[in-house]
Amino acid sequence: MRTRPFPIRPSNRKNQHGSAILILLALIGLGAAFLLVNALNRANSQTERDKITAAALAQAKDALIGYALRGDDALSPSRPAAFPCPDTHVPSDPANPVNDPLYGTSVSPCNDGAIGRFPWRTLKTAELLDDSGTPIWYALSGNFRGTVNIINSDSKGTLQVRAADGAALVTPQGSEAAAILFAPGAALAGQARGSAAEKTAAANYLEAVGAISNATGAAIAGNCNILNQGAAAQANCPTFIAGDRSATFNDRLLLVTPKDFMPIVERRVAKIAEAQLTGYYATCGYYPRPALFSNTACLPGGSTTGCVPDASATQGRFPYYAKTDFANATMTDWVGLPNWFLVNRWDRVIYYAVAPGYVLNAASQACPGNCLTVDA
Repeated sequence: MRTRPFPIRPSNRKNQHGSAILILLALIGLGAAFLLVNALNRANSQTERDKITAAALAQAKDALIGYALRGDDALSPSRPAAFPCPDTHVPSDPANPVNDPLYGTSVSPCNDGAIGRFPWRTLKTAELLDDSGTPIWYALSGNFRGTVNIINSDSKGTLQVRAADGAALVTPQGSEAAAILFAPGAALAGQARGSAAEKTAAANYLEAVGAISNATGAAIAGNCNILNQGAAAQANCPTFIAGDRSATFNDRLLLVTPKDFMPIVERRVAKIAEAQLTGYYATCGYYPRPALFSNTACLPGGSTTGCVPDASATQGRFPYYAKTDFANATMTDWVGLPNWFLVNRWDRVIYYAVAPGYVLNAASQACPGNCLTVDA
């Protein structure tokens, strides 16, 4: 009797090997998906934190500009376009809520490029914090301090900012900043923020890239060439850096330039000048003549009271005085003109033209009646 052989089953090793590869690929895919989701979550978390910081910096900038537009808070004499000095008081902390009752207030006078915390109490805001819970810091150009002699359209920023490479300029010549706001971020290696002395040391909050330090704003020779209000050119400007985020640098910067606020200040000034001219006309029946462009007293460094109307001028600068009687050369102060208008020499930077028919004619005391035309 023939015996039937047992059937030989095909080997399943190849199937097992293929299944193992699929399982391995699935595990790798799950791991990659986990890493991707984790990275996305971290990115989203960083984005949300960046939004908190950006909002705090923007609120600080708005508060500074609002203060500059008012120009009448604890300044003597008051002056639009002026900013408060930084705050250098010891900040509060949860363990000791009031280390210094003056924390949050400006400390004046201060130097060009002065660095400290944002003076939130002086500016009437809440204490502004970045995403790490650290207060905003602040540097100020010397030309926009409330204690300087003159602030007007000719005032220039003096704070220079370089890009992360330390060479390229974020603030090209002519675009220097009037103020810089810093979000310091969390403490990095080597930064201590415990004691009062540590809390007032800028180096424990602001970092450097190479030789350029946000904690000092040290000037770089020949970095800028600022000519301001007739003074000698300022060749060395306080210099800061907008570095890339790294293990040794996490400052975030927001600049305030004269272009951010001066046009609005100028509109306020123009309305005041318009009101003065309208009031003068209502009283005298004609407008005052301008001062000549060639009058050196009207130029930076000229005499304060020498920028006066000229009997022949119909175009020139807004006069420091309004002359009402050419025969007797009587000079009359502007009535009701804010003190800061002349103290800050806004008359020097306002150009003024009047139709010949609307000024006092020294010869005939008559008005010809012709008017100005303005083209496109």
